[in-house]
Amino acid sequence: MGQALEIALSPKQRRELQSLVARASESAGVVRRAHVVLWSADGVSGQEIAQRLSLTVEAVSRIRGQFVESGVAGCRRDRRRGEGIMPCLPRRSSA
Repeated sequence: MGQALEIALSPKQRRELQSLVARASESAGVVRRAHVVLWSADGVSGQEIAQRLSLTVEAVSRIRGQFVESGVAGCRRDRRRGEGIMPCLPRRSSA
């Protein structure tokens, strides 16, 4: 197993993540990723976070890595949306 990434949050990042968690209209995936980062910063183990959120330890690790690479924006981004989807082409007129 690899070394767990240490997550250190600035006060601004913590506020942004707490805002995501509290927002009722936010997607479940974004809230889940924000919880992973917040709990990681508070020293909760990856295994405990995985149990709390019904995730795998690998998923927790991936989310932590996303945050380290992209910050709070990494929590907001849904990697599955838009990937592998062909853009819509304009319809040709029958004229």
